[in-house]
Amino acid sequence: MKILIVDRKLKHAGWKEKEGEVLKRAFEKIGEQVTIAGKGYPNSELSIEELSKHHDICIITENYWNDWAWWSWSDIKTPKYIWSIDYEPTTFGDRMSQFVTRTELDGVFTIDSQINQYMEYSTGKRHFYLPYAIFSESKEVKCEKDTDILFIGSPYKERLEIFPKETVYRKDLFGEDYYRAICGAKINLNWSLTDAINGKVFEIISANGFLITNRTKHVSHLFRGYINTYNSKDDLESEVKRCLNDDDYREDRRKALHSFCMSYHTYEDRARSILEIVSK
Repeated sequence: MKILIVDRKLKHAGWKEKEGEVLKRAFEKIGEQVTIAGKGYPNSELSIEELSKHHDICIITENYWNDWAWWSWSDIKTPKYIWSIDYEPTTFGDRMSQFVTRTELDGVFTIDSQINQYMEYSTGKRHFYLPYAIFSESKEVKCEKDTDILFIGSPYKERLEIFPKETVYRKDLFGEDYYRAICGAKINLNWSLTDAINGKVFEIISANGFLITNRTKHVSHLFRGYINTYNSKDDLESEVKRCLNDDDYREDRRKALHSFCMSYHTYEDRARSILEIVSK
């Protein structure tokens, strides 16, 4: 199958690749032919109609832009889908739904299944659950464990209220600096605001970091018993205390979770899921 992936070239200089480029490699690893196109790529000046007619399907993976009009999406004549990887409820409910309807998409992949029924009703388009994935190539950076508890992000009030007071907050990290911070922490914290599992969870696992995240429907379903979770502030404090000083336990759990995800949750797995859905 010939696949066209639409993405936008990187905005942050520290990142070497984005979801579209990782998905392109995943499709190629399972034997498919792939072209990636979009703003910032050498072929961005070409007609999207001309590009798309030489492919069997088109998958749009870039969700972060505010200006959706840098191509005439209706000119894509092959079946076209979007993977909504930048999920945020109010944004998806307004800006994304308008885009889905206006561009006559054939289907939408979302990282949160709870919105699918409503969005199918409001847009008239099929929606499919497709969570993030881990990189099959390890992102681990060798470094000393110089941080006990780390959260990569801003110290918002809600986080300060639930995370241990010893938590170190870091933001504006990209590329190797981002993965070095993950590997340098004994415990990496995460807090998903909805049932959607944010990209940070899979990035920490990809980087071979030890993770504790809040328990949600998708977390329980996707990772079964391999992931360390919490339900409340007290629950998190207890879990951190149990894990912080037991290096062997953390290492065993980290390895088990990473191995499980390598078997079931790589981008190659997501590529196969996409092909299975679009073929039907």
